[in-house]
Amino acid sequence: MADGRAMTIGLVLKIAVGLVSFVIGAASLIGAIGSLLFVSASDAHIPAMFAAFGAMFLWFTYLLLRQVRWHND
Repeated sequence: MADGRAMTIGLVLKIAVGLVSFVIGAASLIGAIGSLLFVSASDAHIPAMFAAFGAMFLWFTYLLLRQVRWHND
């Protein structure tokens, strides 16, 4: 880019790690929602652990990608 806003290696890595983290977090939350229907009362901790794991990854994604500029002004 001519105006000095080139994508650096750090920005590319931040976006890549953020996207991988988002995919893991979304899959974990989908797994938690899906396992709510098929789990017994004695195994009720399994969906909660999936949900906590997914929420942690989605929070990490937010922290990584909140300062990335996705468009040029």
